[in-house]
Amino acid sequence: MKDTSSATNVATKDKTLSHASGTQEQEATGTNLEMSKYGIISILAVGGVIGLFGMLFLIGGLLSAGSPLKFVSQWVKAAFGV
Repeated sequence: MKDTSSATNVATKDKTLSHASGTQEQEATGTNLEMSKYGIISILAVGGVIGLFGMLFLIGGLLSAGSPLKFVSQWVKAAFGV
């Protein structure tokens, strides 16, 4: 009988340890998932701001040139030094 109770205690300890390590793994996975979400949101926000400024600069260049054709010709002159 003594052997049976000690085997039961060992089995109970093993279940407790495996449950505790499973909880730690779930918490680590949850933390990594949250960090990934914030990383993706940050990258998309920075990309959106850069895209917005690019569009504003393009519109500003078109307005200062006067016409789209003149804008393209001035861009070619600036890019190739013609």
